[in-house]
Amino acid sequence: MTAVICLKRARMWLTSGCYGKSFVSLLLGVQVALGLLFVGLATTRSDVLFLVAADGAHVLRQRLAKICRALSINKASIEGNLHLLDASDLGPALHREQRGKGIMETPLLSALATVVQQLDVGLVVVDNISDAFDGNEIDRVQVRGFIRSLRSQIARPGRAVLLLAYINKESAARGATPAQRTTRARPPGTAPCALDCRWCRLGLTA
Repeated sequence: MTAVICLKRARMWLTSGCYGKSFVSLLLGVQVALGLLFVGLATTRSDVLFLVAADGAHVLRQRLAKICRALSINKASIEGNLHLLDASDLGPALHREQRGKGIMETPLLSALATVVQQLDVGLVVVDNISDAFDGNEIDRVQVRGFIRSLRSQIARPGRAVLLLAYINKESAARGATPAQRTTRARPPGTAPCALDCRWCRLGLTA
């Protein structure tokens, strides 16, 4: 998967709604946690942390149960390797704009970095960037500061960070935002869309 999601970097999967990026990224997390192939691509087995900023824990558990059933995986086999963190009720922002101070790191980012190091996580998934970044998404300085923080505190020295993002058709027509350019986001119509079709054939629907 290093050809798709690079170590020491933050990458973004970007689609409009209903493509199942949250579901597919959780599937990716399961397969990385077990060292299984992901759509024909080899993965490096490592612990995975999935930070949920929007959907609650009950939605995540339902999706995980569907994935395990479809792939004939015993949920016990991924316990201790796949870590699900529900931040939807905690105030999930990792960066927040503060009056007179600009964009600032939040205590949650520091806590997340500590947990990632303690668990020796290899892949961190953040679902999604619109909740994790409480700033101006078209402000280049703010966005680059956010991505630098993720790289320095989470991705390095040898981890991968995957950010999920929603984009509507109007935003896509206006071109890439600073966040998309900084993370070299995959646009609508590429990987997530193709993957979604394959999971539908497997009966994997969110």
